Amino acid sequence: MNGSSPDEKCDHFITEEGKCISCGQPWDSPKWTMEELQKEWDSNLSINLDDKILPGASNIPAICSLAEQTWQDYRRRAASNEDPQRPQVPRLRLVGGQLMRIPFHYIFKEVLGPSYDCARSLGYLGTYEKWCQFVKESQRPT
Repeated sequence: MNGSSPDEKCDHFITEEGKCISCGQPWDSPKWTMEELQKEWDSNLSINLDDKILPGASNIPAICSLAEQTWQDYRRRAASNEDPQRPQVPRLRLVGGQLMRIPFHYIFKEVLGPSYDCARSLGYLGTYEKWCQFVKESQRPT
C-alpha cells in the first residue's frame, strides 16, 4: 500500500448518522445526508391524484373494446362485400345504374369514422391515423 487513508479516496457524498456510507468514517459535512435525501424523495411523491390524473383520464378498457368491435364490424362488412367466386376481390354491385366494385379500404374508412368520434368521446387522445393503426392491431388471431 502507498499509505493513503480511506478518507483520501472517498468523496463522502452521503452520510448516515454522521458516518460515510461508502467508507464508514465519521464525517460532519457531507454533500447529502440520508435525511435530506428522504425529505426530497417524500416531497416528490406527494402528488394530489385528483388534480394530476383524474381530469384527463381516459376509459382505456372501453377504448380497447371499441377498437376490437370496430375491427369485427369491418370484417363482417368486408366478408359481405367479397365476390363468392374470388374472395379477395370485392363483389360487383349496381350503384347508380353502374356496375362497380367497392374497395375494401372504403368500407374500412366508413366503419372507422364514427368509431373514431366515439373513441374521442371516451377520452382517446390520438390522431385519426393512430386510431386506424390501433384498430388494425386490435384484431384477434383467427
